[in-house]
Amino acid sequence: MAKYLVLRPIEHGVGGESKLYLPKGLAGPEKPFSGSKGEPIAVDRSGIIELSDEAAGKLQQGQIPLYLGKPDPIGAPEARAKLAAKNQAEQDAAVKAEQEELEEFRAWKEKKKK
Repeated sequence: MAKYLVLRPIEHGVGGESKLYLPKGLAGPEKPFSGSKGEPIAVDRSGIIELSDEAAGKLQQGQIPLYLGKPDPIGAPEARAKLAAKNQAEQDAAVKAEQEELEEFRAWKEKKKK
């Protein structure tokens, strides 16, 4: 399960035990009442929630960050940037190798003319 940044309050329950996840720094009551059961529930003020892909996919109202319609876990932007840099480096190396091969071919062709 991936970790997500909490942007808006989320009431999420696992195994019948509900918990209210709040964005970091958001003030609120210590023991709020559940919106579904009407009973007091625990509060997590860390600003982070751990969700399965299926559960995260159901949150489409801006509770967690979205990326191209798919949930965007914590660390995903850095991972995408790292992958893009790696792909760019591989592409640059391929272009350089192709340029060197072209130079070698031109030199061989010049030598053959003489």
